[in-house]
Amino acid sequence: MPVLKKRDAGTPAAIGRPSRPGRTLLDPSALAERVHRSHLHPSTELAPFVSIGWMLRWDLPARDAFVQHVLPDPCVQIIVEAGGAYVMGVVTSLFSATLTGSRCVFGLKFRPGGFHPFIRRPVAALTNRTVRLAETFPSADEPRLQDFAAAADGRGVMAALEGLLCNAAPTLTAPLQDVQRVAERIAGDPAMLTVEHVSRVFGIGPRSLQRLFRTYVGAGPKWMIRLYRIKEAAARIEAGNVVDWADLAGQLGYADQSHFINDFRRLVGRSPGEYAVSRGKDG
Repeated sequence: MPVLKKRDAGTPAAIGRPSRPGRTLLDPSALAERVHRSHLHPSTELAPFVSIGWMLRWDLPARDAFVQHVLPDPCVQIIVEAGGAYVMGVVTSLFSATLTGSRCVFGLKFRPGGFHPFIRRPVAALTNRTVRLAETFPSADEPRLQDFAAAADGRGVMAALEGLLCNAAPTLTAPLQDVQRVAERIAGDPAMLTVEHVSRVFGIGPRSLQRLFRTYVGAGPKWMIRLYRIKEAAARIEAGNVVDWADLAGQLGYADQSHFINDFRRLVGRSPGEYAVSRGKDG
């Protein structure tokens, strides 16, 4: 596989410009009113591959339900709850989770590309799929993990998963480091608007970049760029900073307003105008 030019390593993501938002939840304040969220950081050994461990706990009244809409994210996750333990591949479209009763869910979120060293095959095979943890890690003690989740013992789940992952002896290879540098730049720099621009910055052809991303991330660089452009648009709408849709589309690198609206609807589930109304903004 090609190795990216190291001259770009260490370059700030966006000099003199705000970073792109990285959140995945739509209307996170509504979730915060109903759910307790906590986070656990990975060990030093796993930090190059794992981003964060998170846990949600809620206790809703009987017959009450809350629907949380979740934006796509270029990261594989391991999900553990009382009912099972799963590997969730990169999800490329908006999805929703319905919360009812009293439950606890633990998630281990990998960095973009960070799951590849544990399976050593193209991560695209998991894209838009959820499989049992034991299918990927046959030695996983799923009942023990489920017991930890049922007891809301996030540290127990984290320790068990870290032991499982460390046994896989992941290696931080040069191609993986290259992919992570590109992914971090796309996620953080509003100037990264096209695959061609990214290719020029890092000195690698678009087709080679596509192959790297499908192998390590599970989704292509074009999709990732579009995803972060839409996340940026949603954040601007929520902040009430949008005056003209055509102007916003141009700032985000779209050739015309219709393409922007279609992408926004595809990822957020409604048009920018509809989303602005739902958030109490003029749009």
